[in-house]
Amino acid sequence: MRFHNNHSRALTCAIGVLLCQTVLADSVEKHADVLEEENQVYWSRLLGGIQSMAPSTAPTVPNRPLQLSLAPSDAPVVASPSPTTGTDPTRPPVTITMERQYFVVSTEPLEENSMASSEITLFIPKWDGDIASAPNDVVCFVGESYMLETNLTSFLLDGGDCTSTNGCGVHVHSGYDCNGTESQGGHWYNDTTLDSDPWTLVGYSATDEDGYAQYATCVHTGFDLVTTPDLLDGRAFVVHANDGSRVSCGTIESAGEDLEPTILEAATLPIPGASATVEGFVNVMEEVQPMIDAVCYQGYATGLEPNVESFLLETGSSQCNVTNGCGSHIHAGTGCATTEEQLGHFYDPEVVPVDPWLLESYHTTDDAGTGAFVGCVITGDEDYFGRAFIVHGTDGSRLSCGTIG
Repeated sequence: MRFHNNHSRALTCAIGVLLCQTVLADSVEKHADVLEEENQVYWSRLLGGIQSMAPSTAPTVPNRPLQLSLAPSDAPVVASPSPTTGTDPTRPPVTITMERQYFVVSTEPLEENSMASSEITLFIPKWDGDIASAPNDVVCFVGESYMLETNLTSFLLDGGDCTSTNGCGVHVHSGYDCNGTESQGGHWYNDTTLDSDPWTLVGYSATDEDGYAQYATCVHTGFDLVTTPDLLDGRAFVVHANDGSRVSCGTIESAGEDLEPTILEAATLPIPGASATVEGFVNVMEEVQPMIDAVCYQGYATGLEPNVESFLLETGSSQCNVTNGCGSHIHAGTGCATTEEQLGHFYDPEVVPVDPWLLESYHTTDDAGTGAFVGCVITGDEDYFGRAFIVHGTDGSRLSCGTIG
């Protein structure tokens, strides 16, 4: 593989991204005995550092109704029809479809003394059908940057770097060109629907000896991107240096069909002995350009506990605040019948020092117990075919599983 710096493949899904969940490693996770104490120390430090750095800027996402009408756009919409769920005769069948709209951006140096450039793929996830809990304001992206300051390690990974405002940040900005800070604008989000800036801690966590960095995450913007996906088109994408200065910029544009990643699928069914009859469907996007070891996923599950509000929404709820609570994860195993077949979260701990799945989860369910989930992570691996995808309950238990194919 091209990248060999362990730290930079660590979790880039910042606490500011509310498509994630603070949990500890699975008890049967691959190499969990070695990593459990390290992960606990890491997350304790991460949460404490964020609270001390920006106590008043923790982003919140309102639990608002979803509008699912779609608007035309030049960007290709990739639809993933899913089967009608309904193996449980006590529940009416539901039909849900999932789509993604792809965008790309290449950034170029902004300053005379900068050589930084980047390649990024972005997408807007959409759900349609019998689901009222799906978010409508999410943008996900996977990217890599080159020729940044070398050998950085973020304070989020126990390093001393990226502590400045916007330090090591990668953000969508509100402007439409890169000619100057005024035309680039500030961070792009809807301050009438979000209480604080969701981009505060989104960025790369490290660079290697060549100044190379990776990042993969999803962000709530507060804008209805399902109805108006063109809101993203043409925006400035800005990469910041260690000191927070803007060093590279490009404008986002609609993607061609050749950019579509490989789509794998899994139909999840109730796990034998589980406390609930949960089933669903997930699309797994591998080979997301420009990185081969990043993976994105989009899915839903039915039969979950109704009206869930994750503690991450900061509404005062304590739901999902346990190990693997409300989790949605790719596991290392290739079967679903037992935990021994499912194994723990799938990633390479020799490449990624912190479990990238610790924060991945659904945040809400509707009255019927249907929940949506989406995310992008860097695993340090690229072999997802045949792996188990598992959906967890609010108590962290494993409820639904399917093999990816």
